[in-house]
Amino acid sequence: MNEQYVAEPHAKVLSRLDRWQKYLDSRQEIMIKDQEICFESAEGTEVIIAYYKDGCTEEERKTAVAHLNVKGNSSVWSTEDLSGSEKAPILHFTHDFLKKDPESDKSYRKKFERFTSGRSLIFSGKIEYKTIERKDGSKEKIPAFPSEIKIQDSRISSKVGEEEIPNTAKIDSLMKQYDQRIRESVDEVEKQKKAEIETLVDSFVKNRLKTLESEYRAEVRGDFLPECQKELDYLIEVKRKDISKEIADAEERTSADAEELAAVRKRKSDLIAELEELTSFVKKGTAKLLAAKSAEERSKLSKEIADKKKEVTDKTREKNNLEQKIVALIQSIPENNKVLETLRSKYEKIPEQFSLDEMLEKAMASTLAKFRKDRTEKYLNECKQNLHSKYEQLKSATQADLTVKRDKEIQDVLDNETRIRLHVFFRLDVDSSYESGSILQNVKEKMSDRKMYLYMDYSGDRAVIGRHNQALYFLKKGYVLNPFLATALFNKSTQKCIEELPIDKFFSPRLNDRQKQAVRRAVSSNGLFLIRGPPGTGKTEVIAEITAQLITQGKKVLIASENHKAVDNAFDRLPEIPSLRAVRIFGGFAAKKGEKNKFATSKLTRNFYQDIAKCLDDEIRKSSASTEYAAKLDSLIEGFRKRCKDLEDLKAKADSVLTEIEDKESEITRVNKKLARDIDDNSEYESQIFELKEAIKGIENGEQEAFETYCKDLSVKLNGTKLSVDAIRALYLFKKTDINKEFGSMTNRVGKST
Repeated sequence: MNEQYVAEPHAKVLSRLDRWQKYLDSRQEIMIKDQEICFESAEGTEVIIAYYKDGCTEEERKTAVAHLNVKGNSSVWSTEDLSGSEKAPILHFTHDFLKKDPESDKSYRKKFERFTSGRSLIFSGKIEYKTIERKDGSKEKIPAFPSEIKIQDSRISSKVGEEEIPNTAKIDSLMKQYDQRIRESVDEVEKQKKAEIETLVDSFVKNRLKTLESEYRAEVRGDFLPECQKELDYLIEVKRKDISKEIADAEERTSADAEELAAVRKRKSDLIAELEELTSFVKKGTAKLLAAKSAEERSKLSKEIADKKKEVTDKTREKNNLEQKIVALIQSIPENNKVLETLRSKYEKIPEQFSLDEMLEKAMASTLAKFRKDRTEKYLNECKQNLHSKYEQLKSATQADLTVKRDKEIQDVLDNETRIRLHVFFRLDVDSSYESGSILQNVKEKMSDRKMYLYMDYSGDRAVIGRHNQALYFLKKGYVLNPFLATALFNKSTQKCIEELPIDKFFSPRLNDRQKQAVRRAVSSNGLFLIRGPPGTGKTEVIAEITAQLITQGKKVLIASENHKAVDNAFDRLPEIPSLRAVRIFGGFAAKKGEKNKFATSKLTRNFYQDIAKCLDDEIRKSSASTEYAAKLDSLIEGFRKRCKDLEDLKAKADSVLTEIEDKESEITRVNKKLARDIDDNSEYESQIFELKEAIKGIENGEQEAFETYCKDLSVKLNGTKLSVDAIRALYLFKKTDINKEFGSMTNRVGKST
């Protein structure tokens, strides 16, 4: 375009053309994305030679190709060459998907049904795309197709065949897993049985066995008592001798230290006397030294004084050493006395160091160990026998539970992982006059025993978009036959506003408000009227309604399209009214398939009377429907009134029940509080009982701490004097020992008499 072009304003026109180009590019992209949608074959694709026959017998139907459904019962695609049949190579395509819920499966089947009902292509690989440059310099993506197998139109089966293929590998795996789990559960039950037996045996050992052992200990104690008493006396005597020797040694050391202390003290007194004499001599010598006149005399006196001073120093050092030794000896006296006291105390307590009960326990240890072992083994066997039935039932219940779970999981696999295989058949676009072997060989070479992909055939759409791109390119360059086309398209001043005429009745009940507006504007327009919208927005429905409205105005309508399928769809949507007498000049796909044209001129009269009959039926149905609707409405209103009354009654009952529930909850809260207090009191009582039992046990065993804690307020007098706690404990232990001795002697006498 340039400034002399008839379309103004130029910039807006160019912008509009660019938007149109972008729209075509977007359609191209959408088609490319739709072209990428494909269905992959399940286990390769099979090509067979089949024979089609119309008007077959029941015997001939038995030879039908598996999963190939034919509309009606009079036709068949057979695997055998039937009399009067037509030979044709057909392609058997299978596709698998996982079985889910019925609604999803139904939706997927419908998607596959719709996909295979249109024109399809079979490729030996996935489609790839390459980019080419258009005449205007822009880029365009076009598909690069792998080797393909041409098929004729849509599938030849009336509906998609299907079969269910369960996931047998996973089911076998689940069977093995649950067999292992059952074995493990049996082992776990055995472990539980073993653990319970161990718990019971452990409880028996900690509780009941101790009682039995105490009884048995009392029975066999007399057998070991004499020997243990004899050994006890011997040990006490040996210990006393050792302690006596230590006491004698300590007394001897104490005596020696006392004698040495006396000698040291005497020596110290002597040294003090000697030091006094030496000091006196030094003083006198010093005086003489001062009075001496001759040097010889002074030298002699100086020497004597020095010697005496040295002697004083030595004596002083010795005296200091003696004083330190006296201090050490004086300090050792209390230590020696303490050692003596300790040894004498040990001597007195020698009987306390040895326990007859401990010696008896040690002597009876092996006998008691054997008793415990025997009784434990006996109780263990009893537990095994008592728990056998219980755990056998538990094994059976566990196995039954796992079996139910296994069956459920297997059912889940069957429900969720079962593959549904869809079967669809296409007639190949090859000459069937050749030999069957050569046909199959030619097709199999293209298939190459690999997965195949079923794509929708968009060759017609690509051709349409290509023509649109070419038309837009010619419009931009001005290569058009009508020089005023751009003016009509872009100059608003040449366009007249449409005055919408009212429409009393719409024939299609499925139209929405926007669609009705489009119909009114289309019917009211005098020239070209454009309607656009994405797929599925109801354009074909609007075209059918516009056709019916124009017919009621006494006009004739010609429906034309760039492909026959669109015309077929529009004719199928036309309302069945007497004033609309549709004639289909060319039947599109129906003509190719040899099917009858229901809009042929020969059927015009029959269709006219059928439309009249249908309109009369609709009017009669509307009249009867309104009466029936009124009766149903009255019934619904009465039902609603009854339900409202029932709801009021239920609300009153619910309020009563809620009040009762609140009362019960209050009572439960009160009981729970009392129960909590009782539990706390019970815990405190159990704690006190445990402490008292421990105290009694400690007193019975003669423990010092127990006597001091619980017997300090006990008043026991002997000859009018109150005994201390230690004295009471000693009397108790002494009395206990006497009782043990008496019991032992009585046992010996009884044994001798028998």
